Amino acid sequence: MISVIIPFYNSEKHISRCIESILKQTYKNFELILVNDGSTDSSERICNTYKTKDKRIQIIRKQNGGVSSARNIGIKAAKGEYITFVDSDDYLKRDFLSNAIGIFSKRNVDIVKFPYIRKIGPKYFTQKLNIPYHSIIKNRDYIEKIYRNIGLGNTIDTACANVFKTTLIRNIRFDERIEYGEDTLFMIKALELSNNGIYVANTPSYVYVYDKNEATNIFNSTKWIKRLRDFRNIFMSEAIHYISKNREKDIRLEKYFIEKYKLSINGIVHMSIANNSLAKHRNFVKNLIIMLDEKKALSPGNEYYSKINRTCSKSKFIFLKIIYKSKRTIYNILTTVKP
Repeated sequence: MISVIIPFYNSEKHISRCIESILKQTYKNFELILVNDGSTDSSERICNTYKTKDKRIQIIRKQNGGVSSARNIGIKAAKGEYITFVDSDDYLKRDFLSNAIGIFSKRNVDIVKFPYIRKIGPKYFTQKLNIPYHSIIKNRDYIEKIYRNIGLGNTIDTACANVFKTTLIRNIRFDERIEYGEDTLFMIKALELSNNGIYVANTPSYVYVYDKNEATNIFNSTKWIKRLRDFRNIFMSEAIHYISKNREKDIRLEKYFIEKYKLSINGIVHMSIANNSLAKHRNFVKNLIIMLDEKKALSPGNEYYSKINRTCSKSKFIFLKIIYKSKRTIYNILTTVKP
């Protein structure tokens, strides 16, 4: 049996599509765990209409604490031999579960990963990974594969679009302190514990839906600065500590974290440019520079401290040049440049 875990928060617009995509799976031996993360809209009422018709559905109610805490409760409640996560605004192709079971029956692996389809408005884009399909990746190689995909828009470190053996992740939890990088940290922990690795399928079966008008996608300067701070202060320390105790230092890991941080800063600045007025953008970058200057980022004894600080200094120089030396004409040009 596969346990399908769907956390939801105020998802009344999309939750039906998500649930129906599970109920229409060609593979029927599953349980559907819906975790209500403190919704205030009609999401739970919609879920209850499905629950009364299908005994495979259970609903867990909790106070709002974020997607990580909701997923963790789902893991604890799961009774299946396998676990997969689906975001409430996304949905699955009909053969997602059956394809996973078919691979597990033929391959001795701990995780099956599927490419996803990105839906933006009426258009669909199939994810293309810089990884050989039908390949099995083990822990050390996984970091290298992630690094090769940086900057290509082909992130492979999301927890969704995977099916996990429950025995692998039963005692792993998403870090509830962070809102950015939690999936990557979870995947790193899972791969470090895995003896048999992750199988990369070639069938895009998970549909990731992006709606720029959704509240979760509306740019919030304060939240993004907090996310960057937490990524630097918590994610980097946790990921480096977790891996360093399991194997010798890997230069690819160092490059991956530093590059991900740099690209994150660059992407968020472009988001600010696209969504803010010039005055608000300047204010955002000033606050971002203050955050980059914080001296409590990591313990000075940490070998990554100086490298991260150098990254911050370079980024700060770029921001200063853009914000304080540019005229509105330059700003207008920047708003047309995509990251």
